[in-house]
Amino acid sequence: MLALDIEITPFSNPARRFKTKGIWDTGATGSVITQEVADVLGIKPIGKANVNTVGISDFTTDRYMVDIFLKADVRVQGAEVTVGKIASDMGFHCLIGMDIITLGDFSITNFEGNTCLSFRLPSRHQIDYVLQMNRELDIVKQHFNSGKNVNTPCSCGSGKKFKNCHGRDWETGGVPKIVLRNYRKLRCIEDFRGAQSRGN
Repeated sequence: MLALDIEITPFSNPARRFKTKGIWDTGATGSVITQEVADVLGIKPIGKANVNTVGISDFTTDRYMVDIFLKADVRVQGAEVTVGKIASDMGFHCLIGMDIITLGDFSITNFEGNTCLSFRLPSRHQIDYVLQMNRELDIVKQHFNSGKNVNTPCSCGSGKKFKNCHGRDWETGGVPKIVLRNYRKLRCIEDFRGAQSRGN
């Protein structure tokens, strides 16, 4: 579960604030608050909405208009939310759905085992990790196909040695080191299982 500290206020009235944790849910079409948020902020419904959840299909609930501060300087103004059940006993009173996520650039990384959720508003440019990896792979292939080694300058033109630049994350065959490590682990498991089945 990915969650961040957020603040919810009545629409265009930041004086009253409800501090909580917001769950980022790419599987949710719309954003949701608990009834407790609506009660504490003293906001009135702007209408009704038919919603579907994992456990309940097509039920009617109240709609509210709020401002959501994802950070002190990132404000989603006039967000239309519905009321629903969230894990409020665990401190979660807001579910941030795709209606808000698609307003900006949303990214999740897990570099060196540290999960990082990033969001910026408004969207500034497309982030395509697959395209980026393919471009890096092209540089790696170009480097080795030209007969260079890891101690020669990188083919990208940075002036750094290949091993300290694009070669940092790649094996000689153009395979990402993390993929190769996982492949080697898998091969060890398969070899062990094969030896077990042969009775070795």
